[in-house]
Amino acid sequence: MDAFNEYFINTVTNVNIKHSDINRASKLLSNFKLANTVNMETIPVTEAEVLSSIRSLKSKGATGYDGISNNILKLCAHTIGNPLTYIINFSLTTGTFPERCKLAIVRPIHKNGGKNEMSNYRPISLLTAISKIFERITYSRLVQHFECNNYFTTAQYGFRKELHIENAVFSLLDRITALIDKQQRVGGIFCDLTKAFDCVDHNILLHKLQYYGIIGNSLSWFKSYLGNRMQKVCLLPNVLDQEASSMWKTVTSGVSQGLILGPLLFIIYLNDLPYGHKQENLTVIYADDTSVLLTAKNDPELKNKIKHELEYLIEWFSVNGLALNMEKTNLMKFTPKTGLNEPFKITYQSKLLTG
Repeated sequence: MDAFNEYFINTVTNVNIKHSDINRASKLLSNFKLANTVNMETIPVTEAEVLSSIRSLKSKGATGYDGISNNILKLCAHTIGNPLTYIINFSLTTGTFPERCKLAIVRPIHKNGGKNEMSNYRPISLLTAISKIFERITYSRLVQHFECNNYFTTAQYGFRKELHIENAVFSLLDRITALIDKQQRVGGIFCDLTKAFDCVDHNILLHKLQYYGIIGNSLSWFKSYLGNRMQKVCLLPNVLDQEASSMWKTVTSGVSQGLILGPLLFIIYLNDLPYGHKQENLTVIYADDTSVLLTAKNDPELKNKIKHELEYLIEWFSVNGLALNMEKTNLMKFTPKTGLNEPFKITYQSKLLTG
């Protein structure tokens, strides 16, 4: 179990990516010019909001390390509502996230391939039920801050209210069709990232939050929330079973998809990616799947644009600590029927990309 835990925690080392660079990441972030910088306010939570957050939890019997399930929390909601409201408000105003809410039980779930390879397992985190209430409260405030100030890029379709994978696919196909109708050649770069959620650099994430007006106690809260998180891998429901559990280890990077705030923080992390592109570039992002379209009048021009775009994407992902998997990153060429040519091939960094 210790080997599993070590592997999951050391994801950044496992995928063999270059060290992130907060200074270069900050320079690229500045491409996203904010019309106005509005600081996020600390809005006190009410007992009614806390009770609503508890009721919105899925009815599940699974528990974190503390043995308290969502079901138990929902049954005693009216008893704990008032003291929990006080604790959450204290957390928000002091900028501290409870240490006991940072402990996660991880269960390795086999995805595919050989069962003897740890890379073929997905870590599923089981969190304390109470920590989810803290996260839901902060989630609503962070989303409101970004939406009211139009900070979200329109290129992102993942983890956004009323936006789904169908919207992303339609947007991509609609843009390709419109460009082909104008007799343009269209090149598509379809990026694949390796364990993107696990490789998020906490310092860069905090810097980006600050750029979007998350300052003071709010920034301190996120710093506390991300820092000193710990996890242990357990195979059996009984977390006290030492033979089926690993030791506790500190998590130093990443935002788990199992966290309520995790996906939101991830799309904020990627939010400035499209703004380093030239105007003719069209970007569609769904969670960590990034697709970029480029247009040109002929193949040589299109190939040149794709090479320059790949350079930008590789730089952006690298300085932000993310790994672009060139083996699974693909190109596609879309042309008017009257202008079909030979298969599209580009050699980049000794790898042949075809379209």
